Amino acid sequence: MGVPVDAVNTEHRTALDIAVWARHTDVIRLLVGAGADLQQGIGEYSENTPLGVAVSQGMTEVVRLLLDAGADPDHRLAETRPTALMVAAFDGHAEIVRLLLDRGASTGLERRGKTAREWAAESGRPGALRLLRDHGAASTTEALE
Repeated sequence: MGVPVDAVNTEHRTALDIAVWARHTDVIRLLVGAGADLQQGIGEYSENTPLGVAVSQGMTEVVRLLLDAGADPDHRLAETRPTALMVAAFDGHAEIVRLLLDRGASTGLERRGKTAREWAAESGRPGALRLLRDHGAASTTEALE
């Protein structure tokens, strides 16, 4: 019979949660193949998603794996949380920005009144900023015009 793939341990963490935080790509691949919930909240307080953590850690291979398996590039647990694109832009992970844009991530979503393009500009990430601009991403003020 076995244990359900999204079963939680005594700290209410799933195997995918632990594998993503520990950067165990092969384990992540196995869990995704077994049907793990890609939109689940992970982290000590279920404050993030597997995709969000992979993006913030610059784990390009895992980001690709999760997107290939159907992770929604725009999914966030609450409107107050950043999208994966915002995180990649802010952190300057240009390759991940490109991957997310190619997979349909929305450039118009906002957090704290700022789009991913503005997060890239604010953190001084010219590579990410260029990719977003070339993809047609508007700043919040441009979008309002």
